Amino acid sequence: MKILKANKSHFKSIISIYNWAIENTTATFDTELKTLSNYSEFLNSFESHPLLVAVDDTNVVTGWGCLKRYSDRTAYDGTVELSIYVDPNCHGNGIGNDMMKALLQKADEIKLHVILSRITQESRASINLHEKYDFEHIGVMREVGLKFGKRIDVLLMQKILKKKPLLKKGK
Repeated sequence: MKILKANKSHFKSIISIYNWAIENTTATFDTELKTLSNYSEFLNSFESHPLLVAVDDTNVVTGWGCLKRYSDRTAYDGTVELSIYVDPNCHGNGIGNDMMKALLQKADEIKLHVILSRITQESRASINLHEKYDFEHIGVMREVGLKFGKRIDVLLMQKILKKKPLLKKGK
C-alpha cells in the first residue's frame, strides 16, 4: 500500500468511498450522495492542505484522508479538521492508521498547530485511532446530528502539534 497526494484521477474513487459512508454510517452527517459535479469544488480546494489517498499494489484507492481548513478567518490558519475514510472492503487492514501517520507528517511539514476531529460517539474505531495518536477529548456536542432517525452526539478531539509559549505583551 502507498499513500499519495490525491489528483483528479482519484476523485471518483474518493466519492465512491464517501458515498458508502453517507449511506451506511454516521461518520458523516452528509445525507445526499456526492457526484463529481457537486463535490469537485471541495476536492479541488486542497492547494495548501493535504488530500491523500491510499492505493493498493494495483493502484486501486482503498482509503482517503484530508486536513481541511477549519475556517476561512486568518486567525485560524494553523488549525485544520481531519477526516479519514476507508473502503468498507478494506476495514481492519491498517489503512486508517497509515493515513493518520501520513496526515500527521504532512501537518508537521506545513507547520500546522492544531488538528481537530469531530467523531460520532458510536465510531469506536475512529475514537481509538485518535486516542492512539494522543488526540485529547475536549468536549461533546449533544444530539447535534439527526441521521437514520436518531439524534447523535459528536465528540470533539484535538491534537496540539507543537505547544509554544504565548508571547507576553511588549516582548
